Amino acid sequence: MKQYILLIVFISGILAGNVNAANPKIFIVSETKSNLVDAKTICIAFETKLFNDLKEAFPCVEILDRGSLYEMLRWERKRQLLGAIDDNQLQNIAGAIGSDYLIKFKADVLGDQLYLSAFCMDVKKANTIARTDAHGPIGQASENAEKVSKDLVKQLKEYEICAYEGKLTIEVESEKEETTSSSIPCDGGMIAIQTRITTKMNLNWKLNKNGLRKGDGNVTYDMNEKTETTINNPCYICPDGQKTIAQINEKKDVEAKASGLSNESVSEGQKVADCRIKIVFLEDGTYNILIEATSQKGNMKTTIDKKINAPCAARKNEEPEEPRNNEIDVPLKVVLGPYKGTAEDKVLNQDETKDLSQGKEKATAKINFSLTRQ
Repeated sequence: MKQYILLIVFISGILAGNVNAANPKIFIVSETKSNLVDAKTICIAFETKLFNDLKEAFPCVEILDRGSLYEMLRWERKRQLLGAIDDNQLQNIAGAIGSDYLIKFKADVLGDQLYLSAFCMDVKKANTIARTDAHGPIGQASENAEKVSKDLVKQLKEYEICAYEGKLTIEVESEKEETTSSSIPCDGGMIAIQTRITTKMNLNWKLNKNGLRKGDGNVTYDMNEKTETTINNPCYICPDGQKTIAQINEKKDVEAKASGLSNESVSEGQKVADCRIKIVFLEDGTYNILIEATSQKGNMKTTIDKKINAPCAARKNEEPEEPRNNEIDVPLKVVLGPYKGTAEDKVLNQDETKDLSQGKEKATAKINFSLTRQ
C-alpha cells in the first residue's frame, strides 16, 4: 500500500506540468483476465476505436491511456501493480493524474463467447455516468467492441464534456396593482376594509459561464411594494372605553434591494461565486440549462404610517413606526429550455422574451445567451 501511495504522488508530480488544466481529461483503462490473444487484441482495438470516437464527438478532450502513462513514468515494472488494482484505486489514480473522467473496458471470455463491458465515471463526483456492454462469439469481437464504443460515446453526449463558455442574462420585470374590499360584522354594523397594493420588481442576472459548471457575474434586485389600507369602523373603541366611529388609514412601504453574487462556496481552497451553470443534453436533440445562484445579502426596509380619525384620537394620531430592516438574499434556481441543440454544436444561443403574467400580475422574462464550446 505504501508503494501505491508513493506511485500516486509520483504520477501527480510528473504530470503536473504536462497536463493542460483548461481541457477535460479522460483516462482509459482496458483489461482482460483471459490469456487468449483475441481478448488482448480486442482491448487494444477498443482503445483505438474509443480514442477516435471520443475525439470526433468531443474535440476538446485530452486522452490518456495506461500505455501512455507507462511511457511517461518510464517505470515498466509498475505494470503489474497498475494491472492488479481495483476500480476504486483506478479512480484514485485518475484523480491523481488530473483526469476528469475514467473509462474502464473489460473483455471476459466464457466458452466461445466474448463478453465486453465499459463504464465511464465522473472522477470528481465518483458517479458512473455511462455504462454499456455487448457479447457474442469471439469472431464478432470487433463489431461488438465498436458497438460498445459507440454506445458509450452516445451516452456521454448527454453531458457537457467540452465546456461551453459565454454570457447569459435573465431579466425579470413585474408590476401588479390590485384593489380588494371586504367587510367584517361588528356590534354597530359592518367594518369595511379597502386595500390597494401596487408592486414593482426588477431582477437582473448578468452571468458568465466559464467552465463545465462554474459561473460568476452580477445580480441586481429592486422591489417596491406600497399598500394603502382604509378601514371604516363603526365599532371603534377609544382608549377610555368609549365606542365611536373611526376611519383608520394605514400606509405600508416595503423596499428591497440586493446586488452582487454571494461568494461563500469554496473550490480548490478558494472562495468562489455562488453560481453554477450546467448544460444537460437530451436524447431528442434538445438541451436544458440548469442555473443555481445566490445574491449577496441585501436589505428589506418596511415603513408603516398609521392615522386614526376618531373623536377620541383627534390629537393622538400615532407617530410613524421606526422603519424595520431585515436581511434578505435572492436565490435563483431555474431550468431554461428545452432548446434545440446537441453537444456537437459549436455555439448554443437564444434570445427570447417570455410572458410570466398571472392574474393581475404582469411579468416578463428576457433570456439571452451565447455560449461557445471550446
